[in-house]
Amino acid sequence: MEIAERFWTNGKPLRAGRIIFERIPSELRPNWAARIFKLVLDHSHHQLPLFHDVLSMANNQHLWGNGHNIFSDVRTITMKMDKIQLERGFTDDEVEFASIVALAELVCKVTYNATHPLDEFDEDSGWYIAVLLKGIAVRVWADEKFSRDAWDALSKPVEA
Repeated sequence: MEIAERFWTNGKPLRAGRIIFERIPSELRPNWAARIFKLVLDHSHHQLPLFHDVLSMANNQHLWGNGHNIFSDVRTITMKMDKIQLERGFTDDEVEFASIVALAELVCKVTYNATHPLDEFDEDSGWYIAVLLKGIAVRVWADEKFSRDAWDALSKPVEA
Protein backbone atom coordinates (compact mmCIF):
# COMPACT_ATOMS: atom_id res chain seq x y z
CA MET A 1 0.00 0.00 0.00
CA GLU A 2 2.99 2.25 0.49
CA ILE A 3 3.67 2.31 -3.25
CA ALA A 4 0.03 3.12 -4.00
CA GLU A 5 0.12 5.98 -1.52
CA ARG A 6 3.24 7.37 -3.19
CA PHE A 7 1.49 7.28 -6.57
CA TRP A 8 -1.60 8.93 -5.06
CA THR A 9 0.45 11.67 -3.40
CA ASN A 10 2.60 12.30 -6.49
CA GLY A 11 -0.32 12.83 -8.85
CA LYS A 12 -0.49 9.36 -10.37
CA PRO A 13 -3.88 8.19 -9.12
CA LEU A 14 -4.44 5.74 -11.99
CA ARG A 15 -1.40 3.75 -10.90
CA ALA A 16 -2.53 3.93 -7.28
CA GLY A 17 -6.02 2.85 -8.30
CA ARG A 18 -4.71 -0.12 -10.21
CA ILE A 19 -2.62 -1.37 -7.30
CA ILE A 20 -5.46 -0.97 -4.83
CA PHE A 21 -8.26 -2.32 -7.02
CA GLU A 22 -6.36 -5.39 -8.14
CA ARG A 23 -5.78 -6.40 -4.50
CA ILE A 24 -9.49 -6.41 -3.69
CA PRO A 25 -11.36 -9.69 -4.25
CA SER A 26 -14.10 -9.18 -6.86
CA GLU A 27 -16.87 -9.96 -4.37
CA LEU A 28 -15.70 -7.07 -2.15
CA ARG A 29 -15.19 -4.49 -4.89
CA PRO A 30 -18.78 -3.18 -4.81
CA ASN A 31 -18.47 -2.51 -1.06
CA TRP A 32 -15.23 -0.63 -1.70
CA ALA A 33 -16.78 1.42 -4.50
CA ALA A 34 -19.87 2.14 -2.39
CA ARG A 35 -17.71 3.34 0.52
CA ILE A 36 -15.97 5.83 -1.75
CA PHE A 37 -19.19 6.97 -3.40
CA LYS A 38 -20.84 7.48 0.00
CA LEU A 39 -17.93 9.63 1.14
CA VAL A 40 -18.39 11.85 -1.91
CA LEU A 41 -22.17 12.01 -1.54
CA ASP A 42 -21.88 12.88 2.15
CA HIS A 43 -19.63 15.80 1.24
CA SER A 44 -21.84 17.04 -1.61
CA HIS A 45 -25.15 18.84 -1.75
CA HIS A 46 -26.11 16.86 -4.88
CA GLN A 47 -28.51 14.24 -3.57
CA LEU A 48 -30.38 12.75 -6.52
CA PRO A 49 -32.52 9.68 -5.84
CA LEU A 50 -30.53 7.98 -8.61
CA PHE A 51 -27.32 8.45 -6.63
CA HIS A 52 -28.94 6.73 -3.69
CA ASP A 53 -30.07 3.93 -6.02
CA VAL A 54 -26.42 3.47 -7.06
CA LEU A 55 -25.34 3.32 -3.44
CA SER A 56 -28.12 0.93 -2.46
CA MET A 57 -27.36 -1.35 -5.40
CA ALA A 58 -23.65 -1.49 -4.60
CA ASN A 59 -24.32 -2.21 -0.92
CA ASN A 60 -26.78 -5.05 -1.56
CA GLN A 61 -25.41 -8.11 -3.31
CA HIS A 62 -28.84 -9.26 -4.45
CA LEU A 63 -29.11 -5.99 -6.44
CA TRP A 64 -25.71 -6.16 -8.15
CA GLY A 65 -27.25 -7.56 -11.32
CA ASN A 66 -29.13 -4.25 -11.70
CA GLY A 67 -25.82 -2.46 -12.16
CA HIS A 68 -26.09 -2.36 -15.94
CA ASN A 69 -29.59 -0.86 -15.89
CA ILE A 70 -28.70 1.73 -13.28
CA PHE A 71 -25.54 2.53 -15.25
CA SER A 72 -27.78 3.29 -18.25
CA ASP A 73 -29.84 5.70 -16.16
CA VAL A 74 -26.70 7.44 -14.93
CA ARG A 75 -25.29 7.50 -18.47
CA THR A 76 -28.33 9.51 -19.60
CA ILE A 77 -27.28 12.26 -17.20
CA THR A 78 -23.66 11.98 -18.35
CA MET A 79 -24.72 12.58 -21.93
CA LYS A 80 -26.69 15.69 -20.93
CA MET A 81 -23.70 16.98 -18.98
CA ASP A 82 -21.38 16.33 -21.95
CA LYS A 83 -23.70 18.43 -24.12
CA ILE A 84 -23.69 21.29 -21.60
CA GLN A 85 -19.91 21.19 -21.37
CA LEU A 86 -19.53 21.35 -25.13
CA GLU A 87 -22.08 24.16 -25.56
CA ARG A 88 -20.96 26.55 -22.82
CA GLY A 89 -18.59 24.90 -20.38
CA PHE A 90 -19.31 24.07 -16.76
CA THR A 91 -19.92 26.22 -13.73
CA ASP A 92 -18.04 25.15 -10.59
CA ASP A 93 -21.20 23.46 -9.32
CA GLU A 94 -21.58 21.58 -12.60
CA VAL A 95 -17.98 20.38 -12.41
CA GLU A 96 -18.79 18.89 -9.01
CA PHE A 97 -22.02 17.34 -10.29
CA ALA A 98 -20.38 15.91 -13.43
CA SER A 99 -17.63 14.37 -11.28
CA ILE A 100 -20.19 12.68 -9.06
CA VAL A 101 -22.08 11.38 -12.09
CA ALA A 102 -18.87 9.96 -13.56
CA LEU A 103 -18.07 8.30 -10.23
CA ALA A 104 -21.60 6.84 -10.11
CA GLU A 105 -20.99 5.28 -13.54
CA LEU A 106 -17.82 3.62 -12.31
CA VAL A 107 -19.52 2.30 -9.18
CA CYS A 108 -22.20 0.73 -11.40
CA LYS A 109 -19.56 -0.83 -13.65
CA VAL A 110 -17.53 -2.28 -10.77
CA THR A 111 -20.65 -3.61 -9.09
CA TYR A 112 -22.09 -5.20 -12.22
CA ASN A 113 -18.74 -6.77 -13.06
CA ALA A 114 -18.71 -8.43 -9.62
CA THR A 115 -21.54 -10.66 -10.89
CA HIS A 116 -19.14 -12.02 -13.54
CA PRO A 117 -21.51 -11.33 -16.44
CA LEU A 118 -20.82 -12.23 -20.04
CA ASP A 119 -21.25 -8.58 -21.04
CA GLU A 120 -18.98 -7.05 -18.42
CA PHE A 121 -17.74 -3.49 -18.49
CA ASP A 122 -14.04 -2.73 -18.95
CA GLU A 123 -12.11 -4.67 -16.33
CA ASP A 124 -10.06 -1.58 -15.44
CA SER A 125 -13.12 0.53 -14.53
CA GLY A 126 -12.23 0.34 -10.85
CA TRP A 127 -8.80 1.86 -11.43
CA TYR A 128 -10.46 5.09 -12.55
CA ILE A 129 -12.33 5.50 -9.28
CA ALA A 130 -9.01 6.67 -7.81
CA VAL A 131 -8.55 9.12 -10.69
CA LEU A 132 -11.97 10.67 -10.18
CA LEU A 133 -11.60 10.73 -6.42
CA LYS A 134 -8.24 12.49 -6.67
CA GLY A 135 -9.71 15.01 -9.11
CA ILE A 136 -12.57 15.72 -6.74
CA ALA A 137 -10.17 16.08 -3.81
CA VAL A 138 -7.80 18.40 -5.66
CA ARG A 139 -9.89 20.35 -8.18
CA VAL A 140 -13.47 20.28 -6.95
CA TRP A 141 -13.21 20.71 -3.19
CA ALA A 142 -9.49 21.31 -2.55
CA ASP A 143 -10.10 20.42 1.06
CA GLU A 144 -7.28 18.84 3.06
CA LYS A 145 -9.60 16.89 5.36
CA PHE A 146 -11.58 15.52 2.43
CA SER A 147 -8.34 14.58 0.71
CA ARG A 148 -7.24 12.55 3.76
CA ASP A 149 -10.68 10.96 4.04
CA ALA A 150 -10.57 10.15 0.32
CA TRP A 151 -7.26 8.34 0.68
CA ASP A 152 -8.57 6.42 3.69
CA ALA A 153 -11.73 5.35 1.83
CA LEU A 154 -9.68 4.32 -1.18
CA SER A 155 -6.97 2.43 0.65
CA LYS A 156 -8.33 0.86 3.81
CA PRO A 157 -9.12 -2.87 3.71
CA VAL A 158 -12.60 -3.89 2.63
CA GLU A 159 -14.64 -6.15 4.82
CA ALA A 160 -17.48 -8.39 3.72
